[in-house]
Amino acid sequence: MSRPRIQINLTDEKRVYRPGDVLVGQYVIDNPGEQRIHAIEASVIWMTVGKGEEDMGVHFFDRQKGPFEVNHWNLPRKFSTVLPRSPFSYDGMMIRVRWAVRVRLFLEAESEVTEELFFRLGNVDSILGDLSG
Repeated sequence: MSRPRIQINLTDEKRVYRPGDVLVGQYVIDNPGEQRIHAIEASVIWMTVGKGEEDMGVHFFDRQKGPFEVNHWNLPRKFSTVLPRSPFSYDGMMIRVRWAVRVRLFLEAESEVTEELFFRLGNVDSILGDLSG
């Protein structure tokens, strides 16, 4: 049995955003096969990765409960949110802060499909360069 695929696109196709920018995008569910989707969650999240405990914060969250009509799978579902002031994306030696749009499909038999599209909030590298120069 094939699993559905999720395609996430950002409207302006940028990958670096500033605090206060509006993040606008859409996602499409492709090839759902015969599986039923019970719920769809779209969120904008940040997460830490690296040494120590990993952390995660949810900035935007939208949950739609099914059942969903099979002939509506390939229709784009839009989202938008104003991005916050922090935390900035950061790629350090010990820790990374990453931002993503995450879409999750909750299928029958308690399985799920998740897709993430990463982007950057702020530009810590240019700030650090200004401080050292």
